[in-house]
Amino acid sequence: IYVPGGAPVQGFGQTTVHEVFVVDSTQPINRPPVIEPIPDVEIRAFDQQCIPIRVSDPEGDAVTVNCAPNNPGFAQCRTGNPPEICLQPISLDGGTFQVCVVASDTFGNQTTACFQVSVQANTPPVFR
Repeated sequence: IYVPGGAPVQGFGQTTVHEVFVVDSTQPINRPPVIEPIPDVEIRAFDQQCIPIRVSDPEGDAVTVNCAPNNPGFAQCRTGNPPEICLQPISLDGGTFQVCVVASDTFGNQTTACFQVSVQANTPPVFR
């Protein structure tokens, strides 16, 4: 922004004209992506269930979704529109596991969302 000073300043036999330049070096804040809450899931071992991941970016930046590296092996992320996380537990052991997804925008901002997966053991039949 250029702001003219305009008025001459008298002093010591000289006339000085002042001009002021203002440089705006602030950048708009780029916020991280937003992941809609993912509901907890109950699934039987050896079944498969895919859950869409609803994600957006406040500034409209491109967003990628990945599975967190510490997820259990039965959780796999798939790209698409919307991206999804597919669960296919193969263990006979039941239990509750935390599964997380990470959304990243093109500026490196990240958001993580986690949900619980309860796996019901698929025990073999008992003959009597």
